[in-house]
Amino acid sequence: MVTGTVVLADKSTPAPGALVRFEGTVSGRWAEGRADGTFVLEGLPREGGRIVADAGERGRGSLSAPTGAGRAVVVLAPTATVRGRVVDADTGAVLAGIRVTARAGGALFWDRSGKDGRYEIRGLAPGAFRVSADDPRYVPWSREALAVAAGQAVGQDVPLVRGAALLGRVVDEEGRPIEGAAGRVARSGEHPVRFFMRMEEGGGAFRTARDGTFKAQRLMPGGNQRLTVDHEDYEARTIGGIVLSAGGTRAGITVVLPKGLGVRGVVKDASGQPLPGVDVEMVRAFTFQSGRGASSFSFVGQPGRQPKKQTGPDGRFEFRGLATGDYALVATKRGYARERIDPVAVVEGRGSEPIE
Repeated sequence: MVTGTVVLADKSTPAPGALVRFEGTVSGRWAEGRADGTFVLEGLPREGGRIVADAGERGRGSLSAPTGAGRAVVVLAPTATVRGRVVDADTGAVLAGIRVTARAGGALFWDRSGKDGRYEIRGLAPGAFRVSADDPRYVPWSREALAVAAGQAVGQDVPLVRGAALLGRVVDEEGRPIEGAAGRVARSGEHPVRFFMRMEEGGGAFRTARDGTFKAQRLMPGGNQRLTVDHEDYEARTIGGIVLSAGGTRAGITVVLPKGLGVRGVVKDASGQPLPGVDVEMVRAFTFQSGRGASSFSFVGQPGRQPKKQTGPDGRFEFRGLATGDYALVATKRGYARERIDPVAVVEGRGSEPIE
């Protein structure tokens, strides 16, 4: 059990009603402090941790949890504020009702812009926050690592770009719809690393419906954009030169996916017995020219896809929908040494001989 008092930054004035809890490997529930600022926390684990107090705009504070039964005094530090205006990036018009959030770790704070477009997020602990704005009419906006200090108000305006939409259909070489194909849209001039990061975030991503149709929304407008579509049973395809207008919808795009090539094999242990539950990946390297010279990055399979398989009870695996080229096959399983076969040549017209 830990007893203590929560006080304001002057270290003498109690902070009544502050929320207090233990945070560690296992965090406890919030407990409300008494009118005199005192609190009691019971059932704390033996492992070390911190006592955290949250009094909203009055401040936040923490200290290392006393060992055993002890008394703690948590001093609140002044909180920070992020404020600014939400505007249309093209017209400069203020936008009302937009949700703006500030996130750091598991803490999330938010506000909605008013009629004048202004928002104000208060009660932030000092540190770095990811500030983002989200509205279905506009392209998602965010700023990483916005630093705020105790007692400081930081200005951050939010310019939003009206999003575009892309409609189309994905079929095989015989015109049959392909369900579950994944797609991404890349903007012209976008750095390759940022492209792959955005794909991980789900920006402009979609999956096709049963009839092969798709709708990608909230896309950044502009010309010479690229649409990449893939499916685990088909070879990925990219269509370039797409023009998207702010607030508009581009329709009528059809993407044809070739069947692609396959690789199959079996994983065995040192005694020659089939090994189930092994993670197997086909890795292909993609190289691009950075501002400081050539930089090489390895991505799993085609851009936007992750053809990672796991061996079955008989130790067997199979990849489909691969494009022609050289790959590296990587097999991993906890408790075993990692195995890599490089290169694995995938060539059209050559029968797929099982890899052992």
